[in-house]
Amino acid sequence: MIKLREMMFVAALLVLGMVSIVLNNNATYFCTLILFAAGFAFLLKDMENNVFMLAFLVSFFTFLLGSEAFWLLGWADNKYLFPQKVNNHAYVSITISVMFLFLSYIFTNAHLRKRYPITEKETVLSKRVLSIRRVSLFFYYGLLAFKIIINLSELIFVRMFSYSSLYAEYNFQGPSIFIKLADMCTLSFFVFLGTLPSKKECRIPVFLYLCVTGITFFSGRRNDLIIALLLVFVYYCIRNKMNSGNAVWISRKRIYVIVLLMPLLLSLLSAVSGLRLGTQDNISISYFKGIGDFFSQQGFSINIIKWGKSLEDSIPDKIYSLGQTYEFFTTKNFVARLLFDFKSFSGQTVERALEGHRFSYLLSYLVFPWSYEHGYGVGSCYIAEAYHDFGYLGIALINSIYGFLFANFNYIKYRGPIFMGISLLMMQSLLIAPRAYADGFIGSVLDFSNLEILLLIWVISKYFVNQRNGRNMISRESYQKI
Repeated sequence: MIKLREMMFVAALLVLGMVSIVLNNNATYFCTLILFAAGFAFLLKDMENNVFMLAFLVSFFTFLLGSEAFWLLGWADNKYLFPQKVNNHAYVSITISVMFLFLSYIFTNAHLRKRYPITEKETVLSKRVLSIRRVSLFFYYGLLAFKIIINLSELIFVRMFSYSSLYAEYNFQGPSIFIKLADMCTLSFFVFLGTLPSKKECRIPVFLYLCVTGITFFSGRRNDLIIALLLVFVYYCIRNKMNSGNAVWISRKRIYVIVLLMPLLLSLLSAVSGLRLGTQDNISISYFKGIGDFFSQQGFSINIIKWGKSLEDSIPDKIYSLGQTYEFFTTKNFVARLLFDFKSFSGQTVERALEGHRFSYLLSYLVFPWSYEHGYGVGSCYIAEAYHDFGYLGIALINSIYGFLFANFNYIKYRGPIFMGISLLMMQSLLIAPRAYADGFIGSVLDFSNLEILLLIWVISKYFVNQRNGRNMISRESYQKI
């Protein structure tokens, strides 16, 4: 049942949201900022039970709201200027996104809260879950080597050539099977976390996960490390409420320290951007200026919404918000290609931009045709894709789906390790959705490498449980309490 404070927030959300849309000017954006801040503060009161949604809101502000806010307030320059009509479209699109994201989340959460009431009972992990833990950890450690090889290969290439060349010219020189094995690594790690290991058992796997992801940071891909840090933070927060005996995984004190150090991290990330673009020779970190620079650089994705509107007459009539899903069943599926002669695309080519179903490639080509084939790209945005496909109704629909998912993620402890592993994998894609694909959370699950590693973990863990000698692999105890 929905609580009184939630009903009051919903009423305020609807009123302020409608006022924001009716204004249809720069004031729309500031109303949306107020709406966003109010919603963030509303959820922050119960952080551990809203951590998935809060993490997405951090991503949403970083990639969509921050840059425009600094520009409208006169604290930063805007490199790309658009007609006011196009700006208004972007502001209305973001307002609709914020409204339906919160509305869907609150109503779904109210329903699930009634269906899955939180109790103080201990969670008992079966011997099957313990077997999945050992098997997934075994695969994670084994596949980590291939992940390191791939990441180091990209880093060496960027150091030798340039960051943009990574997308236009890079090809891994080793066996192609290495790429496939590296792709399996992350989901193995997430399934391991889904078995609810102790904090001590998590230390080394989590440390290695962050270290290996950190390699991509030095090759210029800042987003990977940001998302990895957010995911670890989310996991530690949800473990606070999933352990009996009030075991603390991350204290409020540590959270405050992280918040205080955030400007320094943002400054460092800003400095790395200069290095990857070759605009500065030495890392110079300004504690306060780096914050503005970071959001100005990272908040680029609002321009995707604007370009999508400006160039809508030049964009083919295709469904781009399901581009990854479409590719899974067509161009990336060797059976489908064999039966129906679907054309497969690779690299950043003009053919892929015009004939493929990825909004990022098409928009990059339309906006910067002279530098597209040299690796320059603008990325995508789930809001822009949804608007192109289904208009403002599509924006409302995709954000309602996202809100529904975040609310369901709050109750992953009731579904087991495989579900939790998939949820973390989906969350990884959802966190990057403000500057990536609308259906990335579907495409990541449907990826053949991920399906294969899930099947392997499931079959092997079941085998060990069914075999008497498998009991020795699990432990002396058949069950574990958390």
